Amino acid sequence: CPSDRKNETVYEAKQVGSCERNWKLLVACILVLGGLAVAVSLALGMEVSQNHAATDEPTVQPTSSPTHDRRPTLQVVEERGVVRCGFRRCGANGKYGCAVDYVDVCRFVASVLFGNSSKFDSVSVTLGNRFQVLQSRKADLLLSGDTHLVEREIKEPTTGVGFAFSTPFVYSGIKYLGDEDMVRCAEEEQRFDNCRQLKICVLANTTLSEIIARLFPSDFYTTMAPYELSERYLDGTCNTILHEFPRAWLLHSINASDEAAASKIASTYIGTKNVAYEPLSIVTRQSDPEFSDVMSWAINALMYAKEQGITADLSKCTPYSSTPTSASELDFLLGVYCLGNSIGDARQIMPEDGDMIGGKGINSINNGTCMINTLPFGNLEDRDADVAQGDLGRIRGGDYLNCGVVVPDNFFGDLREATGVVGMSVTYCTAVAVALMDGKEDAVELFPFVESSNVSYQALHNGTVDILAGAKAKSEIPGVTFSTTYFYGNETAEEDLTMYTLATRKDDFKFSSFVNLVVMSTIKADKDGIGRDAHRNMPLISGTIVVVNDSLRKRLIVRVFAPSVYGSNIGWALKDAISYSGSYSQILSENFPQSMAATGRNCIHKDGPLRHSIPGIRFQNP
Repeated sequence: CPSDRKNETVYEAKQVGSCERNWKLLVACILVLGGLAVAVSLALGMEVSQNHAATDEPTVQPTSSPTHDRRPTLQVVEERGVVRCGFRRCGANGKYGCAVDYVDVCRFVASVLFGNSSKFDSVSVTLGNRFQVLQSRKADLLLSGDTHLVEREIKEPTTGVGFAFSTPFVYSGIKYLGDEDMVRCAEEEQRFDNCRQLKICVLANTTLSEIIARLFPSDFYTTMAPYELSERYLDGTCNTILHEFPRAWLLHSINASDEAAASKIASTYIGTKNVAYEPLSIVTRQSDPEFSDVMSWAINALMYAKEQGITADLSKCTPYSSTPTSASELDFLLGVYCLGNSIGDARQIMPEDGDMIGGKGINSINNGTCMINTLPFGNLEDRDADVAQGDLGRIRGGDYLNCGVVVPDNFFGDLREATGVVGMSVTYCTAVAVALMDGKEDAVELFPFVESSNVSYQALHNGTVDILAGAKAKSEIPGVTFSTTYFYGNETAEEDLTMYTLATRKDDFKFSSFVNLVVMSTIKADKDGIGRDAHRNMPLISGTIVVVNDSLRKRLIVRVFAPSVYGSNIGWALKDAISYSGSYSQILSENFPQSMAATGRNCIHKDGPLRHSIPGIRFQNP
């Protein structure tokens, strides 16, 4: 059950056999056999290395450890003349992408980087190796339908490192497809009477398998490789599928000449309920924030073009006169001029599924409806985690979190008595401090900064403050990470949207992620129906070993809760944060009149448009 990694271990007494009694002889045998295995593996390793060397690019002399070009990725890509995009093939057709045309997203990026959409190379990846391929620098970015999880920012399981995720280029609506009665059973999470026949197929090692593990016992679903999904559905192994683009995926994964299979899939029932929305992003290495920012700015330009009605204009789709040497020299609207503003829209591939995956829904530009939303957390446990390090450790080792609060020029009151946006900013500052300091509410120092001054960002960069609350998200501010927005302005879709956030320095990604996690935890609490009084129901993000003596069955049960990716000593962070702040709706209602508590964009997103650009788009050809 990949989402519930509680790793309960049961130790039971048993009769000891002759092998266990002669343990010394066993150990000696194991040592001898182990030595022989090492010798054989070394010999084989030398032979493989010699054979492999002939196919690699020659080097001046052997190196004792892997090396790579340490220059910024943008510089390497520009000098190479192509960007390398990691794609995952799918189905019998062997196409890249499937439901979303990820190749077009790569072409869009190439247009921004070079003014030429053909300047890219395809790097084939799989579900199992895609992050290793990216980390090894065989690809510059991934476009393989990857969901932005908080877990993957800090420690992606297959590589042990964190990755950077762009602004989402599409939100996938996850639904059930299959026999209509069984789909309704799945949507209602029913397992009795006729619903006992429910058998769900889902892709293994994905966020989809984690979602289904939270919804159903393991005997109601089967996980499998991508190429098996259509086969197992068509042969009756399962009668329902959970997928982000179920019909599109199935049609792309069968043989094009199999008319009977295509007909069955085309007429299959698609459920009406979205099980979840997942943000799909461009993935890059976290070690190069400039290149990661370029990916987000490119997608941001795409959103801006949708808002402003800017479409393809081949007269402006021209290569740069000189090779860009930094992100500031890129024209982020080149992708739109070369390819238009519908890149990444899943409905391009399956028009009849447009409403399911977005269409005029979640993937449209927001014009004033609920936008308060959170990323999926993923699994935040890490058995190997030490105590909190970096800024997290430094602040925990001190007395206070230093928090700057941006205030209007005419604000002269006491910050702790403030309401409105300033009051929300103070609440979020304090919630982060409480989360870090084991529930201590007075462990925060507040510093006011007037909005018209640039001193606030100077204070953030020079370390005077750890966080800047009430910071308006803007894409052109360097060296700063903005949290999830906790309050939006009431501008129209065509105007620059005001987004109030917590800003942190970009030099400690784990601290920035933790701050964002606290903001998102208030939104998650709201979605899960958890308020201040029920804060104990918030999840732990780490834990300790608990030993239970089960005298009835005469066994010892050891439950192991792994430490958190943020540190082994801050497991109660989210419980502590919500015990102080309450849920998002509570924070909002305590700072604004009831008439504003659930109107406009400042309410929890359930359905409807979720996209809007961040102000500050850079472009050369207006």
